[in-house]
Amino acid sequence: MEEIFSPKFAKDHPEYVLECEEAMDLPIQELIEEAVQAGRDNKTIFKVLAKLTGAKALAYEEDPDP
Repeated sequence: MEEIFSPKFAKDHPEYVLECEEAMDLPIQELIEEAVQAGRDNKTIFKVLAKLTGAKALAYEEDPDP
């Protein structure tokens, strides 16, 4: 799987979020492709990714340093 590169910008920089998207794009594409190759369908993969990321976001709000 492609490595996610470290940020070049501080969190308050206007390009920080875009840079994060670019860093995570290929690894997420590879994860999706790996799931498809394993026999999962795209619709389910995207539902599961949304559910998992939402759950992780809620957990992080409760405990940002688990």
